[in-house]
Amino acid sequence: MDIWLVISSRRDCQVSIIVKLECVDDLWKIDYYHENTAKDVLFKAILEVSNSLDNSKIEVSMSGSTCITVMICGNILFTGNVGDSRAVLGSKVNGKWHAKGLSVDQKPENSEEKARIIKQGGRVHQYKDSSGFGSGPERVW
Repeated sequence: MDIWLVISSRRDCQVSIIVKLECVDDLWKIDYYHENTAKDVLFKAILEVSNSLDNSKIEVSMSGSTCITVMICGNILFTGNVGDSRAVLGSKVNGKWHAKGLSVDQKPENSEEKARIIKQGGRVHQYKDSSGFGSGPERVW
């Protein structure tokens, strides 16, 4: 089995470190011959990382992390995505490179994603500066 993780963190690299350490341990538990098991393990790994962050001493209200996971188990490719990280597969056909997206960005600018976030109790809004004015793109809080 091959696993690739790309983890990006805003404001606090400690978040990325926890994601990396916790996620990798869980992903190695996958029974790669059973598709549902792989999906369950990916979901469980993400939930456990989220719980670990909630229970850590890291101030997570203003930090966050995105993670894209690509696993090849035998001849099956799995992707897991949290946030706006993106996985792309490059293949060469007749001497030309082609890119195929393997994931969909989970961004609050997408109305379906924004509705999903809010339904789950999340908040979506711009960062507010010291005067209370919105700054930058909408973010998940």
